[in-house]
Amino acid sequence: MSNGTDLPPHSENVDEELQRIKQALRTVFSPAQSSQTSNPEFHQHDLANRYLISFQCNPIAWMVCDQLLLQENDESNSFFFAAQTLHFKCREEVYIAQLPSNSLPSLRDSLMNHLIRFAVKPPSTALITRLCMALAALAVQINWTSIIQDLLENVKARPELGPVILELIQLIPEETCSDRLYLPTEKMRYDFRESLRLFSQQTLEFLVHIMKLPNANILHQERILKCFHSWVRNVDIPPVLLQSSALLEASFQVLTNPNANIFEPAVDVVVEILRQYGSEPRSHAGLVQKMIPMVMHLGSTIFPTVLSAPEENEDALRGYCRIFTELGESYMSLIVSHEEMNQIQLVELILKCSSIPDHGKLILHPYSTFCRSLQELFSILSISLTFQKLQILL
Repeated sequence: MSNGTDLPPHSENVDEELQRIKQALRTVFSPAQSSQTSNPEFHQHDLANRYLISFQCNPIAWMVCDQLLLQENDESNSFFFAAQTLHFKCREEVYIAQLPSNSLPSLRDSLMNHLIRFAVKPPSTALITRLCMALAALAVQINWTSIIQDLLENVKARPELGPVILELIQLIPEETCSDRLYLPTEKMRYDFRESLRLFSQQTLEFLVHIMKLPNANILHQERILKCFHSWVRNVDIPPVLLQSSALLEASFQVLTNPNANIFEPAVDVVVEILRQYGSEPRSHAGLVQKMIPMVMHLGSTIFPTVLSAPEENEDALRGYCRIFTELGESYMSLIVSHEEMNQIQLVELILKCSSIPDHGKLILHPYSTFCRSLQELFSILSISLTFQKLQILL
């Protein structure tokens, strides 16, 4: 393999470098048997690949990638490479003197224009995702705290952008919390997360609006649940908003149908709410009081039916067990309290989960946090089970 010294130098002329990058991309993505090209600088696949990698760290890449995304009838690989490069640079190179600060607003506008251009008829979903990730990372870098409001205004003006805006709103919290996002200070990350929290009500209302649209198909519903999950996980949403949101009940409604195509995203949502909003802080009390009967309803009505045919419902059983064990771990302070809350029913659900085989293993690992706490539960609640049965579990 050649070393880096044989790489052709990068041009400082945008048009010239653009042509070199397009040629290198054609070499990299062409079939092996036709990798020989008329350009001697890129006669080798490896050389072209290393040239592209080197290019991504070059300041001229900002302008070249912008121009590459403006090309007409170009290959999707070229578009994706440009979006991927911009995402990398928005994550890591905004504040290393590559771009003057007065050029950042134009970069933001350019990325948004590219996203809108490809939204109507995207060459690939991966391209849309990568552009969204680049724009989300840049939003944190430039402290674009009004981004949620601005995006929702865009949807009002152009409803056809709804699916793309939905994906962008999902990715903004994820990029904000990414440990690969380089920021001069962590305060920038904290301040931006706080701005997201302030817009959490508008975001949840938007998701409910999309969910209730007549043409909301399974794909839309899956995106809504994934977006909801992202915000629950990464944004400190006031619990009262979750408690009153139709999204919470919609997630549990999906869980009543173990064969639903969006069953797994609904499980992720409920598990994340239980994990992020435990029973200890008093501010969670209203949400906790709503979650408990909804989870226990699944355990008393749906779970027994699914459990009767475990081999046919492995995925569903795994999902329900995740929910029951997360409830046990997150609400431990309530479970071990002296107040009667039908705690025994939850313990029995966990016991059932612990005995469900899944390809020769147990769906619930017997050394989970909740299982290790069962001995304490049995002692406090005075459950009439023998210690031998507990030893079998542990």
